[in-house]
Amino acid sequence: MSLVTQLPSIFSDFSDARQQGFLTVMGLKEQSVPLVGTYCSFMPLEIAMAAGAAVDSLCLTSDDTIVEADEAL
Repeated sequence: MSLVTQLPSIFSDFSDARQQGFLTVMGLKEQSVPLVGTYCSFMPLEIAMAAGAAVDSLCLTSDDTIVEADEAL
């Protein structure tokens, strides 16, 4: 697995909240803080926190649908 260290090319098209999320994660990566991305609010955050990791929700700043999921549903 490779570590992504550059912002996406469409970064300027993102909303302010989404841009801020990307910048926060980039800052954590630069500080070598482990990061756990979750899709589910039922994931016990204490597990990641006990490992010294920061937790980031992957779905709260966008109302965009997932094309593949829409096709299946």
